[in-house]
Amino acid sequence: MSILQEYEVAKKIIGKERWDSFDTYINTRRPDLLLDQIIYNPKNWNDFEIWFQENIKLNKIEVLDFWKSDFDDLRCNAIIYKGNYKVANITEIIDEDSLFLEEMSKRGYRMSNNVIKDAIKVQLYKKIDEISKKPKISETSNLMQSIYNEINTSISNNMYFVSEEQWNDFYSDYSDKDFELFKNEVKEYNLENVIAFNNDDSKITVYANLETKFNNDLSKEKTDTKEWEIVTHIKDLNQSDNFIVSRVINKNYCAELHYNKGKPYVEFSTKVSSNKWINKKEEAGWFNIRLEDYDVLFMLDSLFDKRFIKRDKHNDFERV
Repeated sequence: MSILQEYEVAKKIIGKERWDSFDTYINTRRPDLLLDQIIYNPKNWNDFEIWFQENIKLNKIEVLDFWKSDFDDLRCNAIIYKGNYKVANITEIIDEDSLFLEEMSKRGYRMSNNVIKDAIKVQLYKKIDEISKKPKISETSNLMQSIYNEINTSISNNMYFVSEEQWNDFYSDYSDKDFELFKNEVKEYNLENVIAFNNDDSKITVYANLETKFNNDLSKEKTDTKEWEIVTHIKDLNQSDNFIVSRVINKNYCAELHYNKGKPYVEFSTKVSSNKWINKKEEAGWFNIRLEDYDVLFMLDSLFDKRFIKRDKHNDFERV
């Protein structure tokens, strides 16, 4: 096959719109490259595809993190933009073989986080229309939103259990009618393979794949802006009264340090509706009254990020 015939085959596979964009890309971005150095080099192709999506198709995806799940698949958390606004936060399972990381490594590219994120981004662009059409978690019931938030922030990376005792303790605001609505949503959204009922001692069993079934749609307002507050100075604490010491809060989440009769704990809160928050408490064995106010606030901010900002703990992805 001649080079011209080979290019004709490549043109059919790549598509006319991308093919017609190569000259613009080379002239404006990569004058050092020839056409074959783009279409036959996975790293250069990823760079071109990202440029094409952002400048020609006017799509934008930001990959925040990636990790190997307990099911040994590769997952990522990303944000979809429309214009300059964040409109959806997504979690997706990625076909690892489609990233061509091994081939790029053989060509001498260092498999940095940015290189891997770009490869993941290209795969997400391939199914951006499909991803964008996923149901929005904000349009589901408050109970579904609460369960979704729990699996997203659960310490366990593969499932979340709600026992009868936990249901009575943490979900007491929900009625039998709310629970029936939740069960109907499981059927409506075809979630039977990720949410189960009455398994062993669990009233509800939720698998981590739930996070891939919805788009966590984001307001056009900034939702990631945090506020920090010292409520009670450490020097003013005592062993007999109840205090809120400090808090870190944004639109949807809050971490608050309490010191109640000499016992410290952090209360993590997740907003599930306009006037309702779900709370969980965690002992704060790290706290003592010899710490400085801003040292405590710094620690609380770190706990907030670990609890609510996705996947800080998944930087151990095995390089291919």
